[in-house]
Amino acid sequence: MVKFGVTTLPWDFSTRVEKRVEWFNKLSGISVKKEWIIELEHIHNSFFLDNYDKIKLKPYTIHISPSKNLFTNEIAETRKRHVNKTCEMIQNFYMKSGGKINRFIIHAETISSTIPYMAPDKKRINFLEESLESLLKKLNNKDITLYIENVPKYNKEGGRSSNYFYRVSKIIDVIKRLHGKGYSNVYVCLDVGHLPSHKAIMNLKNPEFIKHLHVHSPKKKLRHYCDNHGLDMNIFPSDFFQRLFQKLTNIESVILEPNFRIPELKDYKTSNDRIKIIEKTINYLKSQIKSREKPEKKLKEKPEKKLKEKPEKKLREIIIPPVIRISILEQEGNHLKIIVEGINPSLANSLRRVMIAEVPCLAIEDVWIVENNSPLYDEIISHRLGLIPLKTDLESYVLPGVCGCEGEGCPQCQVAFTLKKEAIEEPMIVYAEDLEPEDPVIIPVNPKTPVVELAKGQRIVLEAYAKLGIGEIHAKWQPVATVAYKFLPEIRINYEICEKCEKCVDACPRQILSFKNDRIQISNAMSCNLCKACEEACVTEPDKAIKVAWDSTKFIFAIESSGALPTEKIINMACQILKGKINNFLEQLETL
Repeated sequence: MVKFGVTTLPWDFSTRVEKRVEWFNKLSGISVKKEWIIELEHIHNSFFLDNYDKIKLKPYTIHISPSKNLFTNEIAETRKRHVNKTCEMIQNFYMKSGGKINRFIIHAETISSTIPYMAPDKKRINFLEESLESLLKKLNNKDITLYIENVPKYNKEGGRSSNYFYRVSKIIDVIKRLHGKGYSNVYVCLDVGHLPSHKAIMNLKNPEFIKHLHVHSPKKKLRHYCDNHGLDMNIFPSDFFQRLFQKLTNIESVILEPNFRIPELKDYKTSNDRIKIIEKTINYLKSQIKSREKPEKKLKEKPEKKLKEKPEKKLREIIIPPVIRISILEQEGNHLKIIVEGINPSLANSLRRVMIAEVPCLAIEDVWIVENNSPLYDEIISHRLGLIPLKTDLESYVLPGVCGCEGEGCPQCQVAFTLKKEAIEEPMIVYAEDLEPEDPVIIPVNPKTPVVELAKGQRIVLEAYAKLGIGEIHAKWQPVATVAYKFLPEIRINYEICEKCEKCVDACPRQILSFKNDRIQISNAMSCNLCKACEEACVTEPDKAIKVAWDSTKFIFAIESSGALPTEKIINMACQILKGKINNFLEQLETL
C-alpha cells in the first residue's frame, strides 16, 4: 500500500514553536492515513528532534538536509562534512524514534557536495556514487532506507531547464550500480513537478529503482488543471498520474508540497483550510493509484459474423486423449503383447520410458559380508546379489524416501536376507535360492541364479537388505527386461491391378504373405516390421498393387518383465505414474 505525506510547513508559515507543534498535531488527525512521511527542511530538523515527544505525528520518512554553512572551498572537505553530518542526523532520528523513522530523503547535490543546480557530468556522477557509498558504509544499517532526490538546473531567467530528466536517468544508473555492490537499501526519489513533459515518465529506464514521489509543480500554465479536477493544489492532471502509476509500479510513498503562494489559494490562510486541501489531494491521488489496478473499459463492438469453427481442444485433451483402448494380443509367462489405441507417438514413448525408469521394484541395495574366503571379492558378490530379480509386493513396502524412518531402514521399506554356506566335503555353487528372506513372499525370481562357486573348505556368511527403487537411479530396479513398441501395420492389396507374380511373397522377410486360392493372402499382419520390401518388389506401375501403411494412433507394445512384477501390474503402475506427472504439469501451467 502506498503511504502519503506532506511538507511540514509552507514557507510563509509562522516560525513559532507553538504554531509548528499545532500544525504537526493537526496533520496527525487526517483520516486518510495514520502513518505519514514528513519533509523537513534543514531549519526544521533540529526542531522536530527537540519536540519529538510533544508532537503526536510520528512519521516513518524524514527529509534530511544539512545546513548550507557546511560548504567550503575544498569539494572533498565539503563532501566529508556533509557525509558525517547527514549520517549523524539520520542516526539521531533513528535512535530518537526507536527505529520507527527508518527512511530518509536526501538531495543528490547535498550528499555529493557538487555545486547546487549544476547538470552532472561524468566526474560529478562518480563523485555522487563515491559519496553515497561512503555514507552507506558509515551507516552500516540495512534497516535504514535512503531515497536520493535530484533538483533541476535553473537558467538565468530563474526558470527550470529541461535537463532534469537527464539528471534523474544518471542518478538511476548510480543507484543501479550501488545495488550491484550489495547496497540494496538505496532508491530514487522522483520530483514529479520537475519533469519536462508527460511523455518523459514513459521513457524512464529501470523504473524499479524509483520508490518515492515528490508531487508539486509551480508552473503557472498548469494551474487550470486544479480547477478542472476540483483541486486546490497545483499538480498535474489525472491522465498524467494514471500513466505515472502504471509506469512506476514499485512506488511505496508519495509526499505532497502544497503551493500556497499562487493567487487562487490566497483565501486558504488557516491551518484547518490547508488540512482540507491536503486531505482532498491525497484522496485524489489514491484514486489514481487504484485506477492502475482496474482494467481499461473497452467499447462494446458489434460481433462480426464468423464461420463456425471447430472448438479448440483443451490442453488436457491434447496431452491425454479422452478415450484410450488396450487389448491383449499375446500373454505367456513374463511376456505380454498388447495393442494401445487412441494415443500419439510422444505419449507412447512416455509410457515406455515410465515402465523402464519409474515403476518401482525391490532389489538388494546393502550387503554386510561377515566372512568370505571365496574366489570373488566382496564387491563382486555384492554386485551380483544386487542384480538378482526379486518378487516384489508393492502393497507391503514403500520407497525409502517416503518412509517414516527417512531411509534409515525399517520393516516397511526394506527386506533382510541372510546367506550362510560352506563347502565342507566338496566344491559347491551358491544359488539365489540359498538366500533366506525375512519375508517369505520376497524371494528370487530365478532360484537357480548362481552367485558364487565355493571350493572345498571355503565359506561365505553375509546379510543383505533389499529396498524399493526405480530404474532411473540404477538398472537393477528396472521391472522390465525390454519394452518396445511399433505402429500397428495396415497392409492393403488391390486385387484388381495385382498381376499375381508372387514377387511380394518372396520378398517378405517375415513370410506373412502367401499365394493361395489364386490370390495373395495375409497370414499375420501383426508380425509386419514395416520394411516395405513387398511394396518395392511389386511390379505394377505407377500404383502398387500392395501398400504397407500404419495408423499413428495405434501401437503394438511388446513387454517382457524381469519377473519382479506381473506385466499387467507394470502397465497399470506406469499409467498411474504418467497420469500423475501430466496432472502435476498441468497444475503448474495454471499457476503461470
